[in-house]
Amino acid sequence: MKNPIMSYDIYEFLNKLVREGIIDLTNHNAYFGAGAIAGGIEFLGACLDEHAFDVERQSAARFCLALNELFPSKYRPFSRQHPFAKENKPEHDLYTSLRCGMAHVCRPQGVFLTGSIKEANRDGNSHLEILELGKKQGPLIVVEQFAQDFDKAIEKLIDRLQRGDDLPPKLSGNILEVWNS
Repeated sequence: MKNPIMSYDIYEFLNKLVREGIIDLTNHNAYFGAGAIAGGIEFLGACLDEHAFDVERQSAARFCLALNELFPSKYRPFSRQHPFAKENKPEHDLYTSLRCGMAHVCRPQGVFLTGSIKEANRDGNSHLEILELGKKQGPLIVVEQFAQDFDKAIEKLIDRLQRGDDLPPKLSGNILEVWNS
């Protein structure tokens, strides 16, 4: 017997697959959860721009667009500002160091990761604080806080979409079909 294809509209996709799936992964494995969140941030940016989802060479712009519009302002020093060009890269660029590092070589480049807020506080550190270890310097990503901020960013995007704020046509109807296995 063949399994039917499951379809997701933007709200189901954001809530069931992105929000529940990535947050669940983060709760079980903070390291890989941080990488999934970084990819999820790029998706949130793709929901905000006018390009088709599969258009190439928009990753940095999409990631930074989502950080700048949906995340707390404390993320802006780590994000490129519009226009999203390589020349406008901040010293500690989360797109390059976290998103690209995790997507391309499965390890962050230029950021430090810790799992919980409790661990960071115990060590006297805080989320996005610039740390130095030997010759390496970069922001500390407290994955638990990162996940909370990601969840709030999803909620902010959902609120914008429900108000009808500039809903791109690519977000109407089903945006994903998967084999139900």
